[in-house]
Amino acid sequence: MDTFLGAPETADDWMGTAYADDAEGAVALRRLLHDTGLIPPEHIVFGVDLWLTDDGGGKPKHKAPYVEVFVLDTTGFTNPESAVAHALKSGDLHLGHFFVELKPEEVSHFFRRCRISLVPREIFTAGA
Repeated sequence: MDTFLGAPETADDWMGTAYADDAEGAVALRRLLHDTGLIPPEHIVFGVDLWLTDDGGGKPKHKAPYVEVFVLDTTGFTNPESAVAHALKSGDLHLGHFFVELKPEEVSHFFRRCRISLVPREIFTAGA
């Protein structure tokens, strides 16, 4: 879970940020995950790690590309926003997660205008 929250891993040679727009409709990946039953109705997608290689950094091995999906249970909250606000404020994340292998063409199907910006770790951490 540390990687999703932005904490550096000891083996990372590059660090950075990523941005993407949903490609097919506003919530294509999230809708697919709900429609296929991978996510119960009371859970929301809290975040996604997109893996473009098979290594996985110590994660279970999956055929790339794949996504590691983090989900938050919103049961007992009036709306997803209040569940997220509570989880972030309290630190009580308790996120579930699972892996979904994708076909290469599905990456662009789900993530349009995907940008990943990287800098070498020594530059990112200079002066820290």
